[in-house]
Amino acid sequence: YGEHNALMAGYRQANAKYIVNIDDDFQNPPKEILKILKYIEELDCDVVYGKYNEKKHAKWRNIGSWLNSWIAEKTFNKPKTLYMSSFRILNNKILQHIIKYKGPFAYIDGLIFRTTRRIEQTEVEHHVSVNKTSRYNL
Repeated sequence: YGEHNALMAGYRQANAKYIVNIDDDFQNPPKEILKILKYIEELDCDVVYGKYNEKKHAKWRNIGSWLNSWIAEKTFNKPKTLYMSSFRILNNKILQHIIKYKGPFAYIDGLIFRTTRRIEQTEVEHHVSVNKTSRYNL
């Protein structure tokens, strides 16, 4: 049923102070979790997105990311300088609001922006996928 519905299923089972989303293709090294964990604690914010200095995605996927970001700017007032990656950490307070959503088409970033503006980002490493090809398609 898609990445966001899978995340919602995991969120509903999670019971920790912080919840980290990380893809299974190792584009984000697991050691980077410590960086975003430290950042969310230092800034006392609700969400921290990992921002890539150099993205290792295909060009067509970067176009999709740009379009997603543009729509979020127009729809949710997302700051232009905020990069919404799938590598993020949320605190449990925000998670409890997000899991109240019961609709069939979950959009995690939209649910985050509906709930809080205490959102930050920090630069993290981004590697080529160990799968070599993206599982995303047009």
